[in-house]
Amino acid sequence: SLLLPTLAKAKNKANRLKCANNIKTINMSYQTFASEIDGETPHLMGAFTGPDGNKFAQSLGYSSVDDPYDTTRWMSAHEIRQSLVTPRSLVSPLDPEAMAAMRGSALKPFDGLGNKPVQVASGTQSYAIAMQGDLFAPETVGFMTRNLKNASDAQRRAWYQAKGGRNSGDIWMYPNGDRPWSKHIGAAHIQDGGMSGFAAEFHGEDGDEDPKHTMEGLPGGEANWGAADGSVSQGSSSGFNDQLRRAEANFREGQAIAPGLNLTVLRPQQ
Repeated sequence: SLLLPTLAKAKNKANRLKCANNIKTINMSYQTFASEIDGETPHLMGAFTGPDGNKFAQSLGYSSVDDPYDTTRWMSAHEIRQSLVTPRSLVSPLDPEAMAAMRGSALKPFDGLGNKPVQVASGTQSYAIAMQGDLFAPETVGFMTRNLKNASDAQRRAWYQAKGGRNSGDIWMYPNGDRPWSKHIGAAHIQDGGMSGFAAEFHGEDGDEDPKHTMEGLPGGEANWGAADGSVSQGSSSGFNDQLRRAEANFREGQAIAPGLNLTVLRPQQ
């Protein structure tokens, strides 16, 4: 009987490492794609602006310039999906509900879908895409487990107003144009701590549980995340907030043009 908890702990540790490796794979898919577009990050591409923006996006594999801001379509770019190989790369072994949804879906390996844009249902994914992620700013967060707690709408609007570059509670300024909050599909907002920095928190079975956003294998206050430099961390809310503080000091080295750190993420849910 003493052996069972030990085995369960060892299995969870192995699954958490596999989950971290999935984030590394997603990170690498962005790096591979960036090598085709002068090192740029998809959601920060200035070339998506103007009358030919959609045509350019479609030449890369997207259905439109909106895909990099959509939880179900960000992986459409040819280089990203070829690097990922299969939608199963987007499911964590710590997330049995997403694994069950993936098994019940008819999703094929990406190379079986031809050149058409792809769409992967939110419920079959375990990882959120952070809009601050910038391959020219190595400390920014690009990817994380989906168990992030969402900020209140009032807090999000205040952050957009102060940091988004348009003095608006609903618009964020990107290199390819202004984007309303409503045009981030599947969006959540990392909690900020006001003057005291950042206050991100994560759902868990043993903490503030939320059935839509809890991953069974991650306890409350725990997450995995990847930074733009390719590093992946298995840590806690406090470690993640430390990462955000480093990102805040570093993001201006990249492509972002808004005055503040972007805290919007594309977060899949059950």
